[in-house]
Amino acid sequence: MAARAAPKKKQAKKATAPYHHGDLRRALVVAAREELHEVGRDALSLRAVARRAGVSHTAAYHHFKDKAALLAEIAAEGFVALDASMRDAIDAAGPDPLARLQAAGRGYVAMAQADPAAYDLMFNGRDMASSPTLQQVAPLSFLRLSAAVAAARAHVGLTDADDDGHGSSGRTDAFILWQAVHGFAMLRLSGQFEPFGIVPEEHLERVLHRLTDLFRYPPRHPSR
Repeated sequence: MAARAAPKKKQAKKATAPYHHGDLRRALVVAAREELHEVGRDALSLRAVARRAGVSHTAAYHHFKDKAALLAEIAAEGFVALDASMRDAIDAAGPDPLARLQAAGRGYVAMAQADPAAYDLMFNGRDMASSPTLQQVAPLSFLRLSAAVAAARAHVGLTDADDDGHGSSGRTDAFILWQAVHGFAMLRLSGQFEPFGIVPEEHLERVLHRLTDLFRYPPRHPSR
């Protein structure tokens, strides 16, 4: 009697990469943000991002031609988040234009504190590709700040006709505010306040109140 053939062993299923519901581009951005927080923009690579997302690096190249394009995408999202943080803070501040202006500064700093890696990339990522999306969203936060400045100036009766050549125009005031909150955010992220015994939150409030005083008591040229 012939021996029965041994039962065939079931072949193990070959491991497959996670399926991202057709949104691989989004999965790559999420993975890149995680890499960015862990290793920084200089050490980040598209191959490592693809590995974290569970796909081959060739699949990643179908969505981003290189690392610079991927970083530009993250930066663009950062600028959108910055604008949203300012918008939400302003909306919660009530109707007073000076209070809303201070809130814009708090919203700006809050985003930088919440996502420092993205914030650093937004302003220091020199190797980023120039993308239409990035160019479109990068000015949003400054435009919102400029609108808050314009409302504060109008509230105290200032117009650009008051410009005496020494910086009382709306555009100049907007840049002054931007320099102040951006400088504060960068100093805070690099830990520059603590060695001097400065409490960042308290210092920010002093800065914002000093800046809004410029609208309550606008500086005048000595000859006036």
